[in-house]
Amino acid sequence: MRSRLVQLASQFQRYCRDLHGLSADAVVSTAQPTYRYALRVAFTLGRRLDRQNANTATIGDDFGRFAPGFWSAVDALGPSFAARRRKLDQLNAWRNAIAHQDFTRLGADPLTAGTRADLPTFRSWRSALDQLAGGMDRVMYRVIAATIGRAPW
Repeated sequence: MRSRLVQLASQFQRYCRDLHGLSADAVVSTAQPTYRYALRVAFTLGRRLDRQNANTATIGDDFGRFAPGFWSAVDALGPSFAARRRKLDQLNAWRNAIAHQDFTRLGADPLTAGTRADLPTFRSWRSALDQLAGGMDRVMYRVIAATIGRAPW
């Protein structure tokens, strides 16, 4: 089960990087050719998703380059999105504990207290991340469409 949790975290991180890259490509493609390189660098240089877990802080920072208040926009889609973000952070705490073989903090952390590395928890986190990904896509679609004046993807 632990390997599935690490894989789920990894797949979600890849999704986030892909959505971020797609967003950058859409904006950059509409810029004048002389500005494209600089614009791409502005959107992607130091992207935290390239070197850190896809948690709420790294995602917020990276997508905030396109949409300040990114998480507020996602949360505005419905009351369940804040709980889904919490599940994302729980998953990442477990991912780190598994990857580093250090489970000592999980029980003492209010974020992860009471969570377990079992199939029902995995399914709950996977469902939450599926919904979260859909919400992130809707927000970025709207933001990028408003920026470039057409459907981005």
